[in-house]
Amino acid sequence: TEIYTLSLHDALPIWNVSVSRGNQVVLDQVSLTVGPRSRLGVVGPNGIGKTTLLRVLAGAVPYDGGQVERSPASLAIGYLPQELDAVAGEPLVEYLARRTGVTAAERELDRQTEVLATDDGALEGYSEALEVFLARGGDDFASRAATVCADVGLRADRLDVAVSELSGGQGARAGLAAILLARFDVFLLDEPTNDLDFEGLDRLERFLAGVSSAVVVVSHDRAFLDRAVTRIVEISEDTHRATEFAGGWSDYVEARNLRDRKSTRLNSSHITI
Repeated sequence: TEIYTLSLHDALPIWNVSVSRGNQVVLDQVSLTVGPRSRLGVVGPNGIGKTTLLRVLAGAVPYDGGQVERSPASLAIGYLPQELDAVAGEPLVEYLARRTGVTAAERELDRQTEVLATDDGALEGYSEALEVFLARGGDDFASRAATVCADVGLRADRLDVAVSELSGGQGARAGLAAILLARFDVFLLDEPTNDLDFEGLDRLERFLAGVSSAVVVVSHDRAFLDRAVTRIVEISEDTHRATEFAGGWSDYVEARNLRDRKSTRLNSSHITI
């Protein structure tokens, strides 16, 4: 089963979204659209709201104003956080199944199977659940997990080990494996290059270059942003608003510097003596 990909008419737009924590403004009237094969890099100072923006796109946090739309509503969005966020005692294989959406899809398929056993009219619900399960890659997940883990340098015996018992390097490879195994329409990645070695970074970049899904990534790795994204979304420390720039990190820096020089000249022209 092929992964569903965004068509020319599919999108994940947000309009004028604002998020506050108490009296602190995190995001202020942020608007952007994640379209087919988008490659967006989100940048800004630490604590400015980059992760919050990803979580808003994922539907994981409430927002105070504005609108977020999934078009179509069935758009599969995968948010892969910076930390592994494993459940206590959770084996690696179960962590990977949960993070890729396979566990949730399997549970819904099991539920619909039970309903269908007593209600012939539930066939549509069962068919939809089966379609989602297959789209997430649930039918061959175990074999794919073993292959991908071996590919990123995790031995087969690590699959049954609790994530909390993995070393730092193994944890980074586990996070990479979750990305490589996932089949989402939109990938929301928070600092995916953290703790990756050169081989892992190359594997991640090749995956992002080849996948037909949309990608929104938060990263401080400037070289990675130059290679992996085609637009930069800057969240301003002063206004908490978002500005988009074409190109990767180097293009963004050049455009930002040009903007700042123009702003400085404009302000200087208003100074009177």
